[in-house]
Amino acid sequence: MKEFLDLLVDWGNLGFIEFLNKLDPSHFQNVILGMLTMLVPIGVAVLSYFFEKRAEGKVDTNLELFILLKEILKVDKILFFSTLVLFNFIFYKNYFWVFKIVLIFSFLAFIIWLIWSPFRNIWKWVFESDKDFALKFLKKYKMDKKILLKSWESVWVSKGDSLEEEYTEIFCGLVNEIISEGDYNSATIMANVYRKHIKNRDYYLIATVVLPNLLKWIKIETKMEREGKFKEIKFFIVRGGFLEITFLMIF
Repeated sequence: MKEFLDLLVDWGNLGFIEFLNKLDPSHFQNVILGMLTMLVPIGVAVLSYFFEKRAEGKVDTNLELFILLKEILKVDKILFFSTLVLFNFIFYKNYFWVFKIVLIFSFLAFIIWLIWSPFRNIWKWVFESDKDFALKFLKKYKMDKKILLKSWESVWVSKGDSLEEEYTEIFCGLVNEIISEGDYNSATIMANVYRKHIKNRDYYLIATVVLPNLLKWIKIETKMEREGKFKEIKFFIVRGGFLEITFLMIF
């Protein structure tokens, strides 16, 4: 660090390009590693808390954990960009001076984002509304299927919620998207999660949101039956248990 400060003092005696060439990239790498080191205790504390809750059988904490890691702390993005910047500084000495400037500005932008983004999200999550993060997270279908399943399990295991209507609409839209992609196995799994906790659901929402979508899926089933693909879609409708929802509404 002393060498870096001395270099700044001598800035006036050096040409700009020479100044760039004499910068030691290890200083930038040390700053990033130091910032990541500061985040480790926070991560350990968070994971310990949630794993303790999970060990107690509280499935509904899974969604909170995924939201905290992916939407609030953005751990995956922090690790990706940290690795990217650290890797580029390894070759700093070999870069043309223009790329050195770009890399330094990228480093500064990353440090600002690393400090600002997680703490801003934590503030909003704690003092404003954590529901916005839940809705945003659940709308992301392209996430890992295991995370997707555990997240919706956390949603449906609870009895009633002020956002159950929004959750139900997102869920049905998600199932529609999965069916349109031909992934009937995932649609079956999702249906089973909903059916498993059907007694906790609002029957009005079942009638007004789920049932119209069910009729749409049965229409798809009929069309596929005519095309000789009945087994695939029947696997979803019957095993997924949405017919049971219909019987529940009728009887």
